Amino acid sequence: GGIIYVTQTDASTAYFLQGHGEAALDDLSHLQKRIQNEGMDAAEINLVTDKDKQLEKGDLLIINAPTSDLSDDERATIKAYIDAGGRIFFSLGLNTNLEELDNFASILRLVDIQARNDVVIEGDPNYYYSQQLYAVPELSQDAAITKPLIENKKPVVLTPSHSLVLSDANKAGRTLTSLLTTSNSSWSVADFNREDLSKQDDDATGPFVMAATAQLKHDESEANDFKLVVVGAAEFLTNSSAASTQGNLDFFSNSLNWLRDEESGITIRAKALADYSLNITNQTQVYVLAAVVLIVMPLIVLIAGIVVYLRRKYL
Repeated sequence: GGIIYVTQTDASTAYFLQGHGEAALDDLSHLQKRIQNEGMDAAEINLVTDKDKQLEKGDLLIINAPTSDLSDDERATIKAYIDAGGRIFFSLGLNTNLEELDNFASILRLVDIQARNDVVIEGDPNYYYSQQLYAVPELSQDAAITKPLIENKKPVVLTPSHSLVLSDANKAGRTLTSLLTTSNSSWSVADFNREDLSKQDDDATGPFVMAATAQLKHDESEANDFKLVVVGAAEFLTNSSAASTQGNLDFFSNSLNWLRDEESGITIRAKALADYSLNITNQTQVYVLAAVVLIVMPLIVLIAGIVVYLRRKYL
């Protein structure tokens, strides 16, 4: 990361959209550091009040967990940016309901993606961490963003997430690729206020797409393509979540480099020297670790004590 930063010239900017309830950049310091390590500047942008800033080709727009809609003028500004080859990372918070935020939803409609106003529950213990709302999804083996994560065994752990619906219709110039997918044992709950989140007869069943990329060609030059990464969750990138899961941060960094056409930057970053956290990715591993700590290790100590006692008594 540091070498990229030193050798990069004409650094572009990753703008975090503001003005619609999005997370502030100060609350996303881990992402800010990753952006800077990739040779970019990080800044906030309010399309209404920041008259001295504008989205330019080469910049990225990060839309993180909005709760209110774009104005029509803001939508027009983003559409012009998209038509000029804009690149967007769009993560949906649990309170982001695109069924009520039509101007934001129109960004996804350009590439035939729908974000459902639901929350996904994972039923397979091998595909969630700690609780069923925290999915550890299947990583796409075919996507440049996720392939290095698979090779280096770096899972992504999602916070409660919406599901995405990708059009299966062929459309000239438009490419859709799923990145993160739940298991066949997952289900979707549309009513957030429902006390019982266990599987009901009318709940949709998985697998569900939780993250995807879209690429829309405007002309023969790939540099002019509109590129989008969309994730059904946003809280998994907050400081508290991202700091404990390197796979989440690498997913974000790889997404940035895919958006920028920097294929050489899609890789696995070295762990910080001070990072000694234990990487547990599903409920089965929790049970195994608990058994080792609570049963196996005390049993070993007990047996060793008995052996020592018997040797002293009879020898």
